[in-house]
Amino acid sequence: VTLTQQLLACDEGNRAPTFSEMLHPFGEHGEFVQASSEADCRLAPAQVAMDLMFGSNDYLNRLGPRKADMAFDDSMILQNSLRDSFLATQFDAPEYESWLSDNSGSEAQEGYAFHKTFLQHLQWQHGCEHKRWLLASTDHVGHLDDILATYPDAKVIFAHRDGSETVAGRCQEVLSLRRGLMSVDASKVAERELHQMATNAKAAADFRRRNPHLKAQFADVTLSDLLKNPVDRVKRLYRKLNLSPLSRRSSQAMWRMVLANRSRLSAIKSVPASIGDFALDEEDQRFDALTKASIKGKSCSKARRSMNVGCAPSFRR
Repeated sequence: VTLTQQLLACDEGNRAPTFSEMLHPFGEHGEFVQASSEADCRLAPAQVAMDLMFGSNDYLNRLGPRKADMAFDDSMILQNSLRDSFLATQFDAPEYESWLSDNSGSEAQEGYAFHKTFLQHLQWQHGCEHKRWLLASTDHVGHLDDILATYPDAKVIFAHRDGSETVAGRCQEVLSLRRGLMSVDASKVAERELHQMATNAKAAADFRRRNPHLKAQFADVTLSDLLKNPVDRVKRLYRKLNLSPLSRRSSQAMWRMVLANRSRLSAIKSVPASIGDFALDEEDQRFDALTKASIKGKSCSKARRSMNVGCAPSFRR
């Protein structure tokens, strides 16, 4: 998702929430901020927080050091509502996770209602500019019902890669976040992550099967295709989703981003761990739910490809 989001963020027609504004949605003294230099006052403290959280984590910085004014995972918004599964991921809170999944999903619905209000606030701060919101988080995978109920015109991009690599990478990410906060049982982390990823993937596949009339709002891309020709692949995604063609300036911005990170893009292809490091078996049937074919609502194939999801709803005030 990170690579897809960073590429699409180069399009001048898109607007992605940044780490700084999600961490500090108000000014330094709690005031509302609208279309002024006051918004910049949030960058310095946000960068300090970001460096503290991610600065020493090589795995999470594969595309270079993270900056507080860059596009970022919008699960931070849901965390502000205290209704986000990532909190259970980061802090190993099974009781919280159970509460979140109970009540027929009503807590998730409340979370996305807050999510929309939060985006409205950020959009107001930017003078209600008419751009598409570009959102990206693996947490969205299992909540397509809630997303499309909140943002009916959302366009959803599923980014696929090898299933074993995705699960191993996710486990590596969780371990890197938890270490320093608590003792970590790697096999327990792996079991939880594989279960959650398979559950979310099945929910996404079921939603796509139940809603064939929304087919035009979904697009799929593999990591290998994205790395071969990033800008061309993005143009294809735009055609599939019936979005306005990329402007020349946006295409050039994407190529600059690709060229500036060429040496780092190769790091995305590999994961510094394998599922064997986490006592997982590739023959585990839960991996079948992560295939591209399965997620698209089709029968599984032998080629296993996993999935993260980015959601880019077109929201206007």
